[in-house]
Amino acid sequence: MTFFRLTFFVINSIIIKKHSGGINIMAFEVYYPRSENFVSVSKNHITLNRNLVTKLNTDHVELAFDRETNVIRITGSSPDSGLILNKTRIGAKGFLQYFGIESKGKFPATYNEEENSIYIQL
Repeated sequence: MTFFRLTFFVINSIIIKKHSGGINIMAFEVYYPRSENFVSVSKNHITLNRNLVTKLNTDHVELAFDRETNVIRITGSSPDSGLILNKTRIGAKGFLQYFGIESKGKFPATYNEEENSIYIQL
């Protein structure tokens, strides 16, 4: 009866399996959920996913827009100023109309921990 001694180690998502009979190489691709990095913009609302809402950790937000780079910034604000963040959705009809933002759909977003802000690239 023959027993194999197996050794596993990972190098850049490739598993090399070394045993007494030789070496087998298995290539794996890692799945990273997309939803964490995307925000939905509709005619009247901006919708964040739960991960981004948890990171902001606020009930009120301030919206800002950079016309040159087409980036929306969402920053946590105090309850006496800013818009209400209702679970995951921000009522942003006035904001979108004021800046003439007509882009609709899902857009990439990044969270900046130092500024407690989300940046949405339209």
